[in-house]
Amino acid sequence: MFASVRRLTAAFVALIACTATAGCATGFNYTHPLEPRHASDSAAASQTALAADTLRVVSFNIAYARHVDRAIELLTSESTLRDADVILLQEMDEDGTRRIAEAVDAEFIYYAAVRASRTGRDFGNAVLSRWPIVEDAKLILPHRAFLRHTQRIATAATIRFGSTLVRVYSVHLGTVIEIGGGARRDQLDAILDDAERYTHVAIGGDMNSHGVGALAAERGFAWPTRDGPRTTLIGRLDHIFLKGLVSPDSLASGTVLDVRDASDHRPVWTVALIPQTRIPPEQQAGEHDEDDHCCTASRPVRQPARCGAGGRTADQPRRSSRRAHRAAESGRADGGGYGDDVGNPGPAGHGQAPP
Repeated sequence: MFASVRRLTAAFVALIACTATAGCATGFNYTHPLEPRHASDSAAASQTALAADTLRVVSFNIAYARHVDRAIELLTSESTLRDADVILLQEMDEDGTRRIAEAVDAEFIYYAAVRASRTGRDFGNAVLSRWPIVEDAKLILPHRAFLRHTQRIATAATIRFGSTLVRVYSVHLGTVIEIGGGARRDQLDAILDDAERYTHVAIGGDMNSHGVGALAAERGFAWPTRDGPRTTLIGRLDHIFLKGLVSPDSLASGTVLDVRDASDHRPVWTVALIPQTRIPPEQQAGEHDEDDHCCTASRPVRQPARCGAGGRTADQPRRSSRRAHRAAESGRADGGGYGDDVGNPGPAGHGQAPP
């Protein structure tokens, strides 16, 4: 009983604090489905197939990009993060996204959801990839915040891994003081609807809920980050969902416990096996429908050419591909255990909140 009271008290304090931080920022909504958009300058090219056997995905909410230098140190030194193929970032601005992408040698696509009134800075989601990004989109999600009327978005990108296209989404759903649980499910549902068109999908981000993951599971997604320690003071809110991608074993996902004061969230990660498929010529620039709905805009980022930045081929990563067993070699970052509905873990050793 006392443990439940402490959890509820911590949740209340965290939510009150959220109203005074950029995590619940109020400001101007960017309602255009194509803007503001920022992307890396490098261009991938050619169509030489290079085998890619595994995909390591990391999701990290960096608390409005306040401590980008600390985040870079964590992402480049932590054994379970430094070899990431895809990094999904939330609460970012364009400058912070570009700095992290340069530090980890990745391409990026970034869309802003709002411009915060208090700071004048943009607030949005980013996708970083060491493999070519061939298409991207901004999904404006349903339901604005109760009081501040700010919107939420998902940043989507189609990435070519060898001969396989994978659609990825960087997601930040509304908080519990902005929208209700049903509205949060509607937001994830909109992303899942968009993802139906793709065979291989990874969705990751700050879901502001643990239970909402059941919706992804009901719609056929694997949920490798279901179990584990808290990712925030109030619960296990950050997750990754997979479709058409298989985790090699039980050690192929985890949570980084020591964030070194980079954020009030802990990053989560997972590793999946990539099936190799031939990309039809008509899908070389991405697999998408021409009649996208009104709140989704998909655009090819670049067309294939002969020469790429730094001598890379179009299907070659900026660093060599990793093998699935690297997940096991990296050690047990979080251990096991299943918590309550808001993501508070049951087993001892996983109940500490991030510093």
